Amino acid sequence: MFGGTAAAQAPTTDDLQRQISELEKQVATLQSKQRHQSQQNADATAIVDRMLEDSQRRSQFLAATGLLAGYDQGFFIKSDDDAFLVRPGLQTQFRYVGSYVNGTGGTDDNTESGFEIRRMRLRFDGNVFTKDLTYSFVWDVSRTDGVTSLLDSWVAYHFAPQWNLKIGQFKESVFHEKDVPFTNQLAVERSLVDAVLGGNNTDRVQGVSLIYGGGTDDDVRAEVAATDGANSNNASFQDTPAGNFGFAGRFEYKVSGNWS
Repeated sequence: MFGGTAAAQAPTTDDLQRQISELEKQVATLQSKQRHQSQQNADATAIVDRMLEDSQRRSQFLAATGLLAGYDQGFFIKSDDDAFLVRPGLQTQFRYVGSYVNGTGGTDDNTESGFEIRRMRLRFDGNVFTKDLTYSFVWDVSRTDGVTSLLDSWVAYHFAPQWNLKIGQFKESVFHEKDVPFTNQLAVERSLVDAVLGGNNTDRVQGVSLIYGGGTDDDVRAEVAATDGANSNNASFQDTPAGNFGFAGRFEYKVSGNWS
């Protein structure tokens, strides 16, 4: 019985050359990927460095100009001596409303419902030159046509302890319900009491107001105002349809608790 094995054929020079070429291609591919990754890392490092430089430059600018910025019950920018302060703010109220009116006199019942942006306001509050000279500027967006109009524009000066003088366009302080901002209301909307008592003339007025008390340690708060008349907001000095002058006042005594 005879047997044997065949010896493996030795690779030729061409085979070895092809293997070397394949290895060279793989090495070149790896080197290319490594260079690309290194470039990406360098780009990322450069971006981070630029951001840090920009942040440091801005910080140095704020420090050099004596400006401070941050968040304390809202965003603010102010001087380091508190003489200048601005608090930008955005207030909005989005809601779903349903209305049902029972038909009378042979008319059909009427049901309406849908979403609406009830209020959208942009405001800037703060003080200038001194903490005793405060201001408030508020713009309101109409919920029916989106038109923006000036709502509040006043400046107040704290000229003596417990005394303030306010001029500009502001709320006429008569009914407490109207004095409460919509952001502090407990219900979705105010009642119609102030509108009925005020003959539906409860919009802003232009004039001057003298305010007493209302501080943390005060039990009394009072305000009297001389104005151009009811609903005289965003109007010239000429007489408005609601009248050519007006006076308003309110007195409050706090039995306990805090003013809010």
